[in-house]
Amino acid sequence: MTTGHSEVTKTSFQVSAEGGITLHARKWEPKQLEEDQKFLVVTHGACEHGGRYNDLLERAARQGWTAIAIDLRGHGQSTGNYVHVERFADYSQDLLSVLNYVEAPPESTVLIGCSMGGLVSIRTLQNHWKEHNCNPCKGLVLLSPLLGIKHPIEMWKKIVARGLSVTFPRTRFRSTIDLSLLSHDQELIESKRNDPRIRGAVTARWFWETRRAIEDAFRDVNCIQVPTLLLQSGADFVVDPLASKVWSNLINNCQTSEDSHQVHFRMLENWYHEILNEPQGPVVADAILKFGSNILDSNISDHSLSELPAAHQVAS
Repeated sequence: MTTGHSEVTKTSFQVSAEGGITLHARKWEPKQLEEDQKFLVVTHGACEHGGRYNDLLERAARQGWTAIAIDLRGHGQSTGNYVHVERFADYSQDLLSVLNYVEAPPESTVLIGCSMGGLVSIRTLQNHWKEHNCNPCKGLVLLSPLLGIKHPIEMWKKIVARGLSVTFPRTRFRSTIDLSLLSHDQELIESKRNDPRIRGAVTARWFWETRRAIEDAFRDVNCIQVPTLLLQSGADFVVDPLASKVWSNLINNCQTSEDSHQVHFRMLENWYHEILNEPQGPVVADAILKFGSNILDSNISDHSLSELPAAHQVAS
């Protein structure tokens, strides 16, 4: 790991968002800020929070980034009904509220979206492009983004959830995801089990708004207009790896896409869903940060994919 900055500072802040929501965010940055400040903004997955990305934030700060991770509404230390939205676009507004608060210039900003946070980042860029014909960032990194659901959901739950999303939208359904299938690091899995800010249920409205957002992400593929690195775990029991590959191919085959706007896709065979929390996660983190730096430096030809491990071998 490149450690250009030995001393970093960690702070937290709150941002007012639509609907009377107060968002919590944490920030890591070098004590000596460079003249050309660069921003890395991380959006977490469903039921978790930005505090689970502190290792990445610290690593980024030591490499010169101002690194920020937010808690979306209803997650972590932010206010709101937990894991519930009236519209999926509310999450995008949360992300934009934080970007505006820290005054992150688009030309100096890279977004990282993990799982549901990947879908949030995608929809944020797509809507922003449609509405303003410009981007809120210069580069995008997606880690096992929620572009298709792999975890089996009984048909009766889907039918019931659809009706309840209108009549009783805050009706909750408990997650049945096996936490041990999120990472091969069992110590990390135990820490997640014992994290009081990890939620274990979603609402009917959240479920259907998320399904619509996935459909919209495929419909608006031509609105992704920044260089994108998509890393997908091959042994993913949460999201559908094939969906990420199809989405990437749609963008790369889109006539309006230029070479610098294509998605650079890598399937990490045998990896579980939480890529950064796998044993070789730090290697991936450094590759991501190098990708981001190359994007900001307009060095589009070097995407650091050669530094990524091809697969994670499970210990017997």
